[in-house]
This record gives sequence, C-alpha cells and structure tokens, in this order.
Amino acid sequence: MKFFQLGQSLIEVLIATTVVAVVLTSLAAGLTMSLKTGAESKYKSYASFYAEEANEFFRRERVKLGWAEFRDTLDSLPNTVCILSLPNNLIEIAEFETSCSSGLVAVGAEFERVVTLNQPDAQTYLINVQVSWINGEKQRQVSVDQIYKEY
Repeated sequence: MKFFQLGQSLIEVLIATTVVAVVLTSLAAGLTMSLKTGAESKYKSYASFYAEEANEFFRRERVKLGWAEFRDTLDSLPNTVCILSLPNNLIEIAEFETSCSSGLVAVGAEFERVVTLNQPDAQTYLINVQVSWINGEKQRQVSVDQIYKEY
C-alpha cells in the first residue's frame, strides 16, 4: 500500500508543478503585453501632441494674418514640408526642408512631423499633419486633418 501512495504523491507533485508553470507563463506573457501596450500608448500620445501642436500653429497664423495673407503665404510654400520645431511665423516654413532627415527625439523614439498643404478650391485649404515614428520594426503614424476656409 505504501508503494501505491508514493506513486500517487509523485503524480500530484508533477501535476501541481505543471499547473504552476502554466500560470506563471501566462502571467509573464500578460505582463509583457501590458508593457508593450503602455509604451505604444505613450508614443501615440506624444505623436498626437506633436500633430495638434502643428495644427494650433496654423490656426494661430490664420487668425493673426487674416484669410487673404494666410492663403497667399500658404500658396508660396511647397506642398509638403518637414516641421521639426515650430517656427515663429508662417513665412519661416519656406526655409524648412520638404522631407525629414532627422526627427524630434522624445521618450526614446524619433518622431517625424510632415505637413501636407492641399488647396481644393480658392476658399479652402486642407492641411494634413502626419507624425510618424518607428516602434521596434514597425512604422507607426498619427495623422490629423484640418480644413481652413474663408469666413
């Protein structure tokens, strides 16, 4: 009888060890996924901030210059421009590069902010601000559109 009881407790130990291993593996996988999601959320939050910051710059310039001067200044700019740091005024954007050779560095990632200007008609400007970054091996991006009209 003792021999049967010894074998049964060895099986119990093996089953308990397997259950603990499965639980710990699941817990570690869940924790890793949570950390990845948190980091991705932080990068997306920074990218959204940079995109909205550029939109606020254009809104300010629209109010400050008035529609006619705002539109004329945008007409003189290239259709796509890389804006790493915001200029003091809209005219300074003409001196910026049309593509990003480097980016804004924050929270361990390098962000690129590219503004695309599109004029569907004489009374409208569509400004798209796209902020991108590389997370691991994947390129991520946040894009914000703003329509400006003569009022």
